[in-house]
Amino acid sequence: MHKPTLVRRLLLVFTCLIFIALNLAVVCVFRSSPSNLCGTAQENLTHGSFDVENRHPADLGDVAVVGQSFNEIVDSVVPRVKISDVDCKLLFEGDLDELHYAEEIMTQTQRHFLSDERMFLKSKNCTKFVKERQYILSSLTKEEEEFPLAFSIMVYKNAEQVERLLRAIYRPQNFYCFHVDNKSSPAFLNAMTSLSSCFDNVFVANTHVNVVWAEVTVLDAELVCMEELFKRYYKKWKYFINLTGQEFPLKTNMELVKILKAYGGANDMEGTLKRTFFRRNMDRFTKEWDGHLHLTGQTLPPAPFGIVPTKGAVHITATWGFVNFTLTDPIAKEFLKWTRKTHRACETFFTSLNHNPHLMVPGSFTGSAEALETKPFMTRYKIWVDESIPFCGGKFVRAICIFGLEHLPRLFVRNELFANKFHQEFQPYTLDCMEEWHYNKTRLGYSLPFNTQHYRSLPFVKDKII
Repeated sequence: MHKPTLVRRLLLVFTCLIFIALNLAVVCVFRSSPSNLCGTAQENLTHGSFDVENRHPADLGDVAVVGQSFNEIVDSVVPRVKISDVDCKLLFEGDLDELHYAEEIMTQTQRHFLSDERMFLKSKNCTKFVKERQYILSSLTKEEEEFPLAFSIMVYKNAEQVERLLRAIYRPQNFYCFHVDNKSSPAFLNAMTSLSSCFDNVFVANTHVNVVWAEVTVLDAELVCMEELFKRYYKKWKYFINLTGQEFPLKTNMELVKILKAYGGANDMEGTLKRTFFRRNMDRFTKEWDGHLHLTGQTLPPAPFGIVPTKGAVHITATWGFVNFTLTDPIAKEFLKWTRKTHRACETFFTSLNHNPHLMVPGSFTGSAEALETKPFMTRYKIWVDESIPFCGGKFVRAICIFGLEHLPRLFVRNELFANKFHQEFQPYTLDCMEEWHYNKTRLGYSLPFNTQHYRSLPFVKDKII
């Protein structure tokens, strides 16, 4: 009669011991945040009518308690964003009533943004700033931690919008370089320097180029950040992506990692021969740049090493191997000298290295000239005024579409990695809703499948030099 009771008691004690052991166990989930800036909630992040729920990255250090699901952990780390004045979901669905309602609000109310001086002051207290702005201070997954990215960001004004871009793409395992234009105001430079000082993996480039649109100075500025990222974090990142301060991501960091892994070492760069030859026939003389453009009177010689120049966007997604070749190989250095004498060198240098397979540049395209003209470009979604589909859903400035509310239904279904351009003061709910969508996708994306087949089947992925 007593033996069953004793057995039951022993089983009960054994069960309790297992329960206690499981609750005391820990598993390594997160990286430590840079500068130990993670903390508890203090106040909501607000800019205008944009509100973020009062959730902040928990200071978990290197561990999280067993029993808490991964989705619960992500939910505690990633900001929960909700616009209070308008329904972004309806705007993304193209609801005309909600569109007209949002336009009416924007017409009747004036939005106030942070000045560069104010951004400087707010970012002086790094701990408070990072808490309030709700930076994601965890790599979130081992896959993301083991696939760090390097970003260069060309900036010249509007520190708040630049900070919103950084906040959207920031992860502690990635690396970020700001090139501040030499023409930028002291207040803007101070704001960017102060912002960067809050993170171990963010910095302002030491050199400040006086950037002039369409001239070689654009390329010079890009090379400044590329070289500093290359030297500071030698072999510590997998891919390089260059941005400007007026862009916003269409993919989460997790999606970027999966896409770039699907590329399998391929570069993504725009390239065409047709527009290049037309332009080169117009450039009968070499050019020199000393702050002003000069014709030398000398005919432009052929490009060295049998390179056939191609034309393409300065925005690129490039492997570490491509960057290494660009900065260190004698062929690239000699071609750079030749490129400096051409018009729009920024649209010639990177793309030509990527589309001349005899150079054996890592990740470069090996397809035919015919394939080059139809090859998709996934790095950037941008609309020019002279394109066959001129719909902008915003306004055109210097021939480029500034996205507005009407374009939201098109933006969130794009396959590109980033969209260019946004002006936060133009129809400000546009960028607000992009933030809401992006953060919510970040938080929910880990429980949803992400199909990379489209990216694996791209021509530049199939035809590449490894």
